[in-house]
Amino acid sequence: GINAEYGTRMRALLLDHVFPAFEAIELQVAQLPKPTVTAGNCLVRVHAAGINNSDIGGVLGYFPNSKLPRVPGRDFSGVVEDGPADWVGKRVWGSLSGIYEDGVHREYVDIPVSQIGEMPSNLSMVQAASMGVPLVTAYLALFQTNHIQKGEKVLITGANGAVGLCAMQLVRWKGAIPVGLVRTQDKKEFMKQFGFDSTSGSSDVICMSDENWQAQVKKIGPFLRILNCLGNIYFQFLLNDCLADGGSFITYSAIPGQREITVDLFQQYRRRLTFSGINTIHDEAKWGYIFNEVKQGFEKDELKALIVDQSAHFPLEEASEAYRAAKTIKNSRVIMNLI
Repeated sequence: GINAEYGTRMRALLLDHVFPAFEAIELQVAQLPKPTVTAGNCLVRVHAAGINNSDIGGVLGYFPNSKLPRVPGRDFSGVVEDGPADWVGKRVWGSLSGIYEDGVHREYVDIPVSQIGEMPSNLSMVQAASMGVPLVTAYLALFQTNHIQKGEKVLITGANGAVGLCAMQLVRWKGAIPVGLVRTQDKKEFMKQFGFDSTSGSSDVICMSDENWQAQVKKIGPFLRILNCLGNIYFQFLLNDCLADGGSFITYSAIPGQREITVDLFQQYRRRLTFSGINTIHDEAKWGYIFNEVKQGFEKDELKALIVDQSAHFPLEEASEAYRAAKTIKNSRVIMNLI
């Protein structure tokens, strides 16, 4: 963090106030003292850093009691320069909360070993930096909170989003059956790049612009798990017509205006239904384990990196443009290069 003892200085984004609107975001690069490594931590030279919705929400003040001033940013990749001998020199990926503590949009981070993993050998720094929060969110939802088993059917809304793509791939990787919901035909076409084309028999992607999409979902179901990012949109349909008895309804996102639901508690306990919420900011100690757990999947090409278009690369000095692009660019993650 920026409260440690320091040697030389480094470039970093410094957020000293939140912004009233997305269009008003103007982030500044500051010269801050470079951290020295603390016991049990690694000092990592950051090569690339991702931008997540939570990063954008953080600079807009969506998180009460967040730290100010702070360095924002959650996901990164880089090389360990100091720390435990068995880590020095390794290419790593990792995450910090970047909300209640200083984040990673800076040249150096001092980070606990428990929050990093050795990068898959076949991923670039840019690819690795694009995946942290989405990958951890999906893994926590599917395998640490709900323990999805081989052969189970899992319905994933927003399947073309970053979390959705990670979830679809992880479910398939673990031998379960992912079924994805997307809003438009172009998003369904996009899913083919990740091997989801409804022809292999091991997965399906259903377009919600089809008149009979609900009938298609019901025909495949019921589902023991539903991973939801739609808030309360179609909640009653998903709960009553799609979720199997004894199933779990898992939520990781709900935007304002789509947060309130009505649940029949009699049916909830009679059907033995579970509701789970996933918030990665409070599961930091599990991040490193997850990065190491999925490493082999990438190296065997059983998991694919998220897409980062060349147009979605920005230097740190263009952070404001990068944050805006992260909200508006289609089918690509946005990355800031720090080296």
